[in-house]
Amino acid sequence: MSQRFTVAALVARFLAGTADRAGVAVQDLLDAHGVSSQQLREPDARVPHELVRTLWEELPRRLGDDAFGLHCAQELPPDAYDLVDLAMGHASTLGESFRTFLRYQSLVHDAASFSLEEAGPVARLVHIWPGPDPLPRHINEFALAALLVRGRRYLRQEWAPQEVCFQHAAPADTREHQRLFRAPVRFGHPINEMTLDRSLLDRPIPVFYPELGAVLDRFAQVLLGKLPAQGGFLDDVRRGILRSLSAGPPEAELLARQLGLSKRSFFRRLQELGTSYQQLIDELRRDLTVRYLREGKLSLSEIAFALGYSEASTFHRAFRRWTGQSPAEYRRSLTGGPPPPPR
Repeated sequence: MSQRFTVAALVARFLAGTADRAGVAVQDLLDAHGVSSQQLREPDARVPHELVRTLWEELPRRLGDDAFGLHCAQELPPDAYDLVDLAMGHASTLGESFRTFLRYQSLVHDAASFSLEEAGPVARLVHIWPGPDPLPRHINEFALAALLVRGRRYLRQEWAPQEVCFQHAAPADTREHQRLFRAPVRFGHPINEMTLDRSLLDRPIPVFYPELGAVLDRFAQVLLGKLPAQGGFLDDVRRGILRSLSAGPPEAELLARQLGLSKRSFFRRLQELGTSYQQLIDELRRDLTVRYLREGKLSLSEIAFALGYSEASTFHRAFRRWTGQSPAEYRRSLTGGPPPPPR
């Protein structure tokens, strides 16, 4: 993806403030990305994703905090996300609060996203990143922990999820994970997700003012409309595919409806852009497969599951079609060079 992702400056401001309170300077990191301290203080400013990524990578080292993401989630002020936080806090139920965040998460970060999946007695909050390189582990840990902390605050209850899963390898010390989540925490998982009892979504938020919630919702819609387009239609489609890829790519008609289009208009726009729905699915699956194989953290069966293949044989045939090799052959041949060209 060639476009430049952006993040609300308030995220960088919070991270820089955390470092400043600990006596750790970050001006060199801001300078390296052409961002001034004054820009961080501007209410509606946005900064490059690369700066925020650098802060998440560098600050844990400078602070000597191997649980930095978890600690930030607990220290994040209730109104840190500005209008998004206000709207979440004035939803009617915990589920509606999470859905409010999903609607307006682009105001915080215009590429990374969450999905909320409900299946019978279980609900899953899945953290999705469509970029070519995996996010630093502290971002993923912060993302899930922040929603947990906010959910507890809104309900005024210390509820616990059923399970929390991260793609990255387990850090040396996981006691902070256990202390905060109070649930089994798995590492080296195909996706970043938090599983909870679906009935939690129906619990009412004690302080609920529907009139104020409606006003906040309208303001958030206005701000969302002012965001610059990031990659346009194709990236909207890619994100839609990624949100449910592990359960199988969404039906084209369903995704078209989510994007406000008829199925025919959806296919026509893809054709005008020189691609097709199946081609986008194949490209995403291929790029993710190569990434997972290079990282070496997942078994071939886990990769097949993460990419939504119901049978391992289908996954193996697809990879051979893309590269001329089986996944196992490619994994053995890895030398750190560029991924194999598509066939």
